[in-house]
Amino acid sequence: MNVVLDPIGAPSLPGDMRVLATGGRVVLIATMAGARAEVDLAMVMHKRARLLGSTLRARSRAEKSAIVARFRREILPAFTSGGLRVPVDSVFPVHRAAEAFQRMRENRNVGKILIAWPRD
Repeated sequence: MNVVLDPIGAPSLPGDMRVLATGGRVVLIATMAGARAEVDLAMVMHKRARLLGSTLRARSRAEKSAIVARFRREILPAFTSGGLRVPVDSVFPVHRAAEAFQRMRENRNVGKILIAWPRD
């Protein structure tokens, strides 16, 4: 992987580094499971990796608008064409929503957890 977008944080950093291509970037966009990590600096140097931190909270509205516009222009079409996909961990019917939230709380999911609402 040339770029890894990591919303998890500390626990996923070793895995990020394993899958990262030489010269790649790990972009930390959140720390949902922890902010303090031990970093294998030898691996960072061996892979010539770049670790970047970013958050939208510290950006101005103008910057946020520009980021959204660029995302729409450059990334969204890849989802539409099937070039990029959102990984889905599981789908729960609405009557099992509590179970879905428990799965998420326990960090057992790899990908999105969906709640399926009945179609009337």
